[in-house]
Amino acid sequence: MQISPLKTGDLRSLLSIELIIPSAYEVFKKNKNKIIWLQKETKKGSANVLAYELSTKDSLNSFSRNKIIKIRDSIGQAFVPGRNKNSYMITEEAYKPYLNRVLVNGLKAIETRGTWEVKNDFMAGPFLNYIIQDTLNQRNIVLEGFVFSPSSKKREQVFELEAIFKSLKIYKVKE
Repeated sequence: MQISPLKTGDLRSLLSIELIIPSAYEVFKKNKNKIIWLQKETKKGSANVLAYELSTKDSLNSFSRNKIIKIRDSIGQAFVPGRNKNSYMITEEAYKPYLNRVLVNGLKAIETRGTWEVKNDFMAGPFLNYIIQDTLNQRNIVLEGFVFSPSSKKREQVFELEAIFKSLKIYKVKE
């Protein structure tokens, strides 16, 4: 990843964060609500990174599995459309995601791993989500990765997403 890193000026200007991301990723979509979507095309699909801050300043202890799913699904509905009309990304309903309390580059976080699917379409794959407590700016940041790669192994791509997220650096937000 260090050989050809992506210039992450958009992450710095929108969210005051920096990630070491391979240059194969490109900004796919961003909006003024401080949500950015980076995507890397692969032979059979794509690897994706979403980064955004939560409007709530709740402590990490207040994030239950159901609350995290609700947040993911609302972002999916608003920001990650499917191929068909009225289709969008949600957390797969058949399997509950796993939650762990972890450290991401020394910061307290909740790690969620599970499967996403597209409502009203036939797409699915693994996701990795971190809600990170940003004590410097008194906020929570979400870093999420998801892989779409039908009929191929996704383990390497999920490991890459995890490495990207663990490279997180946070800067003081400029008022």
